[in-house]
Amino acid sequence: MELQVNIVNINDEIPRFTSPTHVYTIPEELGPGAIVANITAEDPDDKGFTSFLFYSITTVNSYFMINQLTGTIQVVRRIDRDAGELRQNPAISLEVLVKDRPFGGQENRKQITFIVEDINDNPSTCTKFTF
Repeated sequence: MELQVNIVNINDEIPRFTSPTHVYTIPEELGPGAIVANITAEDPDDKGFTSFLFYSITTVNSYFMINQLTGTIQVVRRIDRDAGELRQNPAISLEVLVKDRPFGGQENRKQITFIVEDINDNPSTCTKFTF
């Protein structure tokens, strides 16, 4: 008599981020489409199989978007360090969420920060002349 046992793997492991970087330094004046980071993760439940992970940015922001299938973060709006809130604080913090299924799966979150470096893009001005 032969007994065959099939073990079914349940989805009980959370995805783990494999990209080690938490802080990215980027220059200002990047335009739409510029790639600034690539977030990666793996699902321990899918070792040896193709994982289906879905990425999203949970923080409301107007500068970045993430490709939900690849984890690539791109600029969607010109980044000007000399204007608006970036003038006072040149850091943009985001929370990235990775899920191992679009609905009902396991998920994990990671905080990342973009430090926007100033470039010399404004001409010098002189408001007072002394002779």
